Amino acid sequence: MTAARLALALALSAVALLAVAPSAATAKAKPIVARAPVEIPLAGQRELVGVAVAPDGTVYVSDRKAGVVWRLAPGGSLTVAVGGLRRPAGLALDADRRLLIAEQQTGRVLRLEPTGTLSVLATGLRHPRWVALAPSGTLYISAQRLRLPAERDEDEEDDEDADNDGPRVIVRRDPGTGTLSVVASGLRRLQGVAVNGQALYAALKRVVALAPVDGAVARFPLLPG
Repeated sequence: MTAARLALALALSAVALLAVAPSAATAKAKPIVARAPVEIPLAGQRELVGVAVAPDGTVYVSDRKAGVVWRLAPGGSLTVAVGGLRRPAGLALDADRRLLIAEQQTGRVLRLEPTGTLSVLATGLRHPRWVALAPSGTLYISAQRLRLPAERDEDEEDDEDADNDGPRVIVRRDPGTGTLSVVASGLRRLQGVAVNGQALYAALKRVVALAPVDGAVARFPLLPG
């Protein structure tokens, strides 16, 4: 076989393989496995991160890249609950149904008041992400760490995945004084926090200084004071 014929045969073989190989566009999506029909009430947004649901069924969702928190009413209407935020992430609702927002880029936790204004609940945090509110009103916030006095309030660093920046901490905000204190540290790849009246829970990769594990839920008993 001449070199020209060999090149032609290889080219035709490559075309044939491309014709039968499934593309990303034509490949079938894997179905979601659930015990009930799955609905997608919100889609097509930029970067959805946090979610909180009110007792009346209203859903709040933070869009980190767009800088907004969406409000999805039980009837399906979609409105902006608050805009102009600097990378909003974790959300929670307090006992009065006011929305709490972790604003990553400014290092703050905000509260949306019934008047539509924003109150600052906590500041001086570096990359706050998840928030959880105990029945007592104590607020727990995951962050990279507390900010140093010399650091700027706003940080232009991209926090696409701050897990690469080292261990994270969980900060406690006292409901009476607003004082912030670190209650847990050395948390690798901290992905979520939740709290009840007895303990604080954290989903993470591992806790530094403990036996390495490939994914864990850490439980921290709540201490008085």
